[in-house]
Amino acid sequence: MILTALAMGAAAWWLREVLVPFVFAVFLNFALRPLIDLMNLRLRMPRPLATAITLLVGVLVLLSLAAVVSASVMQLTQSGQDYQARVSQLLERVLAWPLMTRFGLDPHRLLSTLVDSAASSFTQILGGLFNALFSLVSHGVVVLIYLVFLLFGSTSATRSEGVWGEIRSSIEHYLAAKTAISLFVGVLTWLVLHLLGVPLALVFGLLAFALNFIPNVGSIVATLLPLPVVLLSPDFGLGIASLAILLPGMVHFVVGHLVEPRVMGHRLELDPVVVLLTLMLAGVVWGPVGMLLATPMTAVARILLARMPLTAPVAVVLAGRARRGGESAGVEPVGEESPASQA
Repeated sequence: MILTALAMGAAAWWLREVLVPFVFAVFLNFALRPLIDLMNLRLRMPRPLATAITLLVGVLVLLSLAAVVSASVMQLTQSGQDYQARVSQLLERVLAWPLMTRFGLDPHRLLSTLVDSAASSFTQILGGLFNALFSLVSHGVVVLIYLVFLLFGSTSATRSEGVWGEIRSSIEHYLAAKTAISLFVGVLTWLVLHLLGVPLALVFGLLAFALNFIPNVGSIVATLLPLPVVLLSPDFGLGIASLAILLPGMVHFVVGHLVEPRVMGHRLELDPVVVLLTLMLAGVVWGPVGMLLATPMTAVARILLARMPLTAPVAVVLAGRARRGGESAGVEPVGEESPASQA
């Protein structure tokens, strides 16, 4: 089992260029299928037409988001000189301290070196953003091709039974609840930053929506993302900068610790330590997309492992029930008789 797990991990890393778009399309298929079923069953719309409408709306939404991100990147590029001037002002204040001259440092030479480094770093960041956008578009085309075949390949709106039905129900519930909660977080983040006058507020709201799918780590990253823009903008003081970090942080904290547990419950049956560990491993193997998919993939793995007698104890560990001994039979493998019935 250990050698098989290592081999599967190596294969997942080696084939990541092929598997990442396919697995992402599979989970998008899970997310969009309830909407297609709704139009098919409730609105009496032919299933191919409902699928085509869903795909068209999804493509239009993605194109709109890409246009917003592209416009924001261009705005950031045009404001590059202002941010560079702000960096120079901050460095001048730091280098004006008497401590610098006490150590025999030349403030002017050090300032020019730091400004050049900041300018080159800013250029590299912009180049990285453009490369990330190009990569996102190219992968989006491959994901769309997979998604078209997956959606049009299924013609039945009936619920599956057995293992596949359990997997589908668990993933659909998770994606629906997580999408609604993430949308709520993204809208609140955008609204707070927009009212404070923070540049790129809409982009930070979109990033908060996407990063909320990454448990534990995503909310911290989304909270700290506006920090460089706020600190380098000449229009904001310490009070606005503090509010731009504290208020979105409060939103993430309240939603993550109060709203999300009540809405989602314990449907996935995964131990928090297991979620964090698989999150890190998926990030190493598949990058940011792997971190987005880590939790539902682990839930699918737990359901499959619980169905086989040999791997049922692993499913117990993933569910965090190993401490309860006999009570951990909630993931009892199919086909096994309980100790009581054998007696």
